[in-house]
Amino acid sequence: MSTVTVGNRAGQERERHPRIDLGAPGSARSRIARRGRRAVDTLITRLGRNEFRRRLWHFMPGCLAVLATFIPHEEPVAVWVLVAAALFCALLAGLAWRYSSMFRRPEESNCLSLMSIFGYAAGIVPLFLLFPSQPELALTAAGVIAFGDGSATLFGLLFGKTKLPWNRKKTWVGLAAFVLVAAPMAMIIYSRGAIPPVDITAAVVCVVPTVIGSALVESLPHRLNDNVFVSCSAAVIVIAMHGLVVGWA
Repeated sequence: MSTVTVGNRAGQERERHPRIDLGAPGSARSRIARRGRRAVDTLITRLGRNEFRRRLWHFMPGCLAVLATFIPHEEPVAVWVLVAAALFCALLAGLAWRYSSMFRRPEESNCLSLMSIFGYAAGIVPLFLLFPSQPELALTAAGVIAFGDGSATLFGLLFGKTKLPWNRKKTWVGLAAFVLVAAPMAMIIYSRGAIPPVDITAAVVCVVPTVIGSALVESLPHRLNDNVFVSCSAAVIVIAMHGLVVGWA
């Protein structure tokens, strides 16, 4: 059999069973990939590589909190689960410290960088240990600081122009982004994380004051990194609102 004949038959087979190349130039997948790449490149250009990595790291605990609500669990949460959650938070903080040069801002000292990392967990880890029957409290606090504080910085850097009258380093866009992004995400976490799940009204009443209060704390002038203050304020407010609305029975 000649090479030409083999080639002709192979061509006929390809015509009868055309191969779909999702990554071919001009395909939908290729266009989406190019647009995504351009968007990422634009963010890196406008934010800088370190700040871009910092935003991704900042959002990650919130994404993990959302995922955790879809894992079947019982209340009170088993001790080993609480210990594992605390150790995992410590591991993330340790990794962030180990590779802090990838996230540190130019004006940030080692001390401020350390406070930024471990301050994130200051109001979250204790909630896991103090309230084993209400894991939604710790998860909600994690969601507030991750999505709220993360979005405030991201949108403030990208689009913020009008400064807050009480803090010229913060913008109205950042304050609004904190509330608008954190509120729905924290409500999902709170309502799904509770056993049994709470209704939407209770979630709104508990979460919205927590988000607004944390957003105002984040907007205040701080000499130290605001992660500590936002994390602790979210923890205190969500505990208070949970006690008032849902109770401890």
